[in-house]
Amino acid sequence: MCGGNSLSQAFALKPTPLANEFVKDMNTIQKEYPLEINICDDCGHVQLGHVVSGELLFSNYLYASGTSKVFVHHFNVYAKYIKSILKINKDKPLAVDIGSNDGTLLKEFKEIGFDVLGVEPAKNLAEISMQNSIDVINDFFNQGSVEKIIATKGKADVITANNVFAHIDDLRSVIKNSFSLLSDDGLLAFEVSYLGSVLEGLLFDTIYHEHLDYHSVLPLIGFLKDNGFKVIDVLLVESHGGSIRVISSKQQSHYKPSESVEKFVTQEKEKPITKERLNSFYEKIQIEKSKITNYLKTLKEAGKKIVAYGAPAKLTTLFHEFGITSELVDFVIDDSPLKQGLFTPGSHIPILAASSVDFNDIDVIFISAWNFAPSIIEKIKEKLRKDAIFIVPLPKFEVINNE
Repeated sequence: MCGGNSLSQAFALKPTPLANEFVKDMNTIQKEYPLEINICDDCGHVQLGHVVSGELLFSNYLYASGTSKVFVHHFNVYAKYIKSILKINKDKPLAVDIGSNDGTLLKEFKEIGFDVLGVEPAKNLAEISMQNSIDVINDFFNQGSVEKIIATKGKADVITANNVFAHIDDLRSVIKNSFSLLSDDGLLAFEVSYLGSVLEGLLFDTIYHEHLDYHSVLPLIGFLKDNGFKVIDVLLVESHGGSIRVISSKQQSHYKPSESVEKFVTQEKEKPITKERLNSFYEKIQIEKSKITNYLKTLKEAGKKIVAYGAPAKLTTLFHEFGITSELVDFVIDDSPLKQGLFTPGSHIPILAASSVDFNDIDVIFISAWNFAPSIIEKIKEKLRKDAIFIVPLPKFEVINNE
């Protein structure tokens, strides 16, 4: 983020396959990559020590935003919020979404009067967007795609990037290209998992190879300033256990920073992210590991049928670090048709659709998609026996009776 090269390793999780490398054959041999966490000695930014190529990670991608009603609602609120603060008088402002996925956010922008365009490297997701009448460039966000947008659409009034900035190795070039594409009074808005929330909530499973960066506000402010932007608003949002929505504009724009920016700066200065704090975080992970895995083993030894609900990318880190295998979990239920019929990365546990499952036969639901725990419990509690239980591993280990 600061261009420095003084990095210290804070800790290392167990190596894993790529978090979204779901396989068709349970006998597939998958390469595992190191998961080392480094901190910059100069600016305090936290990042992985091992970078996997973007082409390998994102050319075919199995996470689709539109499969989650929670995220559809989140993006609806998000688009309206951006419209409310945008100070551009146009009939149809242009919104460009970097890493537009299946077009869920752009659909919300389109419905409130924006002209929209996505930039999405995954061919399968770009095709879904186009089927839903959302224009998309099937490419990475680079100088070539920016020149194409300016030539065909003009400058963007809003650029969004949601859960994308953590995925990019060369973030500096993306910011420079965003500056070239953005109109003088436009807004660059992005959401990233907040490192403060990760550390406070022990959300270690959000660490995987797609997430190269673990963002906090102070390094972001310095980075954006170096590249011609100023941060005008920071909001803490619930996504992924705690994310920040950062709104920025060009330095010369007439937008003024809100009080929230200074609030985050003060908080991070009072409780800085240090190597020692990251070491303590790792030690807490190991304590939780003993608690949860011992409990699962006790249940299994008592003859209980344990099923996981949700196959998000973070399941890969969670299962590998905790040693959760097919000996403990019979199968995983997931609502995405893209993942049904496949096997989880490395642990090779089968993934089924809820419609094919006999819930009456299940004793324990381990909610691996813990950020959706309330909605998952509400959806399936009537299908389960009354003596069944739910296990929520994070951010706080909970056992919930199905009453």
